[in-house]
Amino acid sequence: MDPATDFSEILEWRKERWISNLEELYREVSPQILDPVRSLPGLAPRGDPGHSLYALRWSILTLWPEATHSYVLGLFQASILASGAVVERVLKLEYQEVNGPLPPGKWTLGNCAFKLDLSKSRISPKLLSLARECVDPKNDRSHALLEHEDPMKAALGGERGIYSVAANAYLIEPFRGEALSIVSRSWSLLHGLYGRDAARATGDA
Repeated sequence: MDPATDFSEILEWRKERWISNLEELYREVSPQILDPVRSLPGLAPRGDPGHSLYALRWSILTLWPEATHSYVLGLFQASILASGAVVERVLKLEYQEVNGPLPPGKWTLGNCAFKLDLSKSRISPKLLSLARECVDPKNDRSHALLEHEDPMKAALGGERGIYSVAANAYLIEPFRGEALSIVSRSWSLLHGLYGRDAARATGDA
């Protein structure tokens, strides 16, 4: 086994597609999407580094690049899972910022989006709607729901992409459509809460 040879044979030829994926994110979502530190100033950790909310902010900042980089690299199921986890953490952060610790119970993304009382938080009805739209694609990939509900569609890769590599040669990209959708919604939620305009309004810029 030679890692350099394996990389050249398995991965290097995908570079053109990776660049295309990045161009798609810039075009369809935002040219700032890969730079959350600068584009989401309201998310910067603050206060006591030993406090859970400080750590939660850091965890969102470090997980978001995994969601976007996975998309660029064509790891669409990983991108869906990471995006859903980001949204869950955002809801928990915004709740705890004004209410303190979460109520007893298991606060998954679905529970946070549909059962957590976010009325006192900065989560507007529009932003909450975005978060709720992330629940199904995240749960589908977390728990293989599609594989049980529609095995044929799951085997084909959901809203897959098909990329022509050469004559009669194609790259099949399972769950590409679902990934772009959840990344876009997650970014809209993040930018709505922590983007420059939101940060200026709250004095965090």
